[in-house]
Parts: sequence; structure tokens; C-alpha cells
Amino acid sequence: MVYRECNTVAEVFHEVFDLVKWDRSRIETGEETDKVVYYFRGENKNHAPKGSPCPPSTPATPSLFRDDKYLQNEHNIFNEAIRCYPQEFPSSETTFERMTRMAHFGLPTRLLDVSPRLATAIGMASLPSPSDDKEKFFTWNGFIRVYRVNKEKIKYSTSDTVVALSNLARIKPENIKIDDLGYLAYECKNERAGFYWEKDSDVSKKLMRDIKKVWCVRPVNNNVRIQAQRGEFFIFGCENEKDKINASFSEFDYNNPDAATNGIAEIGVLTLTPTLKREVKEMAEILDVTEDRLYPDFGRFHNVINERYGTK
Repeated sequence: MVYRECNTVAEVFHEVFDLVKWDRSRIETGEETDKVVYYFRGENKNHAPKGSPCPPSTPATPSLFRDDKYLQNEHNIFNEAIRCYPQEFPSSETTFERMTRMAHFGLPTRLLDVSPRLATAIGMASLPSPSDDKEKFFTWNGFIRVYRVNKEKIKYSTSDTVVALSNLARIKPENIKIDDLGYLAYECKNERAGFYWEKDSDVSKKLMRDIKKVWCVRPVNNNVRIQAQRGEFFIFGCENEKDKINASFSEFDYNNPDAATNGIAEIGVLTLTPTLKREVKEMAEILDVTEDRLYPDFGRFHNVINERYGTK
């Protein structure tokens, strides 16, 4: 794991270039380098649970895992969102697509935003969210996490594994039994007719392994934010009764087939200082990371107008 502090945008690009070059030099030459993709995650504050060490020493976790009450009530959160705001979730959408919309509007989910676009991560790590105190925001650090992902860990949103992990959101914890996923499979079949599951079959045994891991998902680009950010996701599975998995993202677990983060390793964390965050704010147009670029929806457009044309 490599840790670096960056004070300028130029340093970020330099450090990422060197980091990826160094990481590739450790991978076997030839076909092995073709099996790897690099992803970036920008965090504009410390998202670690209270009492945990600050990044870079703490692995990233999805918002659902940051509060035990969120996890216990995942099914209530998911179903209440659809019940109260049905207009936001067209009936043609899959459970995964609905979950991505919930994540973009700040609801706790088992998704973690990542992108193969470095500029997106720089913007996410350096620019304030609507709820942030704009004056205090530029006094604390941001972070960019760099991940190496084996292409075998990348799935499309229509895969059986992603359908299964997404539908965890619909189900009470006591109804998830890793050694018998029949209840979950029933929900999945309702969503996707081709979903196959039969107890004690090779397919069911594979699902029992897959559900306890983290996967990278390439979504359908039918969401303006996903298109703008080139957004992809890590989706987190579970242990029995939806207990948290041990998602270490460590180099040691990268080649461990039994590890939750097998095939996905965090190879470096860049700390972005307040000086750098202010530079990004000044260069947002050049970097193409303005708020309307990263969050292209009309509900936030007034923030762009105020920033661009309002009284400074």
C-alpha cells in the first residue's frame, strides 16, 4: 500500500501515474497485465465509523455499513423509498438500478461509488456536497483511493450474482441463510425469469460463495449521473443473516479465493490537502469537474447558478 500527500493537481496525476506504473511492474508480464483495470474513489471527508482510524488506514465501506441500524433496516429503507417516491423508480427498473438511484440521492445502500475516470475522483474528493459547510470544508483533507481490479471480478448488472446481491435489500436479515438461499432465489426469479437456482446444485454452491464477496458492477448508462461520472460500483455481499463481510481490500487477500475482496485490492491512498481542494475549486471548469458536470440534475442546478452568477 502506498500513501502520498498531494498539494497540487499536478501532483495527483504524477502520483497516480507512478503508482499504476509501479503496480504494473509487480504483475507478471504478458497476459496478466491485460486482466487488470484501475479504479478511483474520491472521498471529500472521512467516512469511517466514529472511533475508527482516519483514512488511509481504514478500508472504504458503503454507507449501509456505517451504522448498524441502517444494516438491520435495509429492507425497510429500500421499500419505504419506493413506497413514498414511486415516481423516482419506474417499474421497468431492476432492483440494482433502483439501488443506484437511492445511492445517488444519499440513501444508505450496499454500493460504493468508483470510477475509471481519475478526474471524477478528484472532483468528488475536492468539492463540497450541498450539506457541507462551505467555509469549514476547505479546512479538512480529502482522499482518493486507488484500486486494482481483476477483470474476472467485473460483472454487468444483469448477471445472476448482481441480481442476487441487489435483492438482499428487499429481504429481512433473518431470511438470509447462506447454506440455503431459496428465499433470496425466489425474489430473484420474480425479477429475472432466467435466474437459476436449485438447492445443492453447482450453481447454488457458486452463489453461496459469490454472495460473501465484493464485486465490481458496470451499470446500464441510463442515468445522467452515471454517464457524467463514468460511474461504476462495488457491491458488497453478506454473511449469514446479512452480517457484514470482512472487506479488507488488502494485497494479501487479492489472491485468496476465500477472501471477500479476492481480486480487488486498494493499492494506494492519496491525501488531498485543503490547498489542493481550493486549487480544484478554481480549476473546476478546466478539469471538467464542476457541480453540474458531476451532478447533472435540475434539482441542484441552482447551486451552479449561485456559484457562477451570484454575489461572491
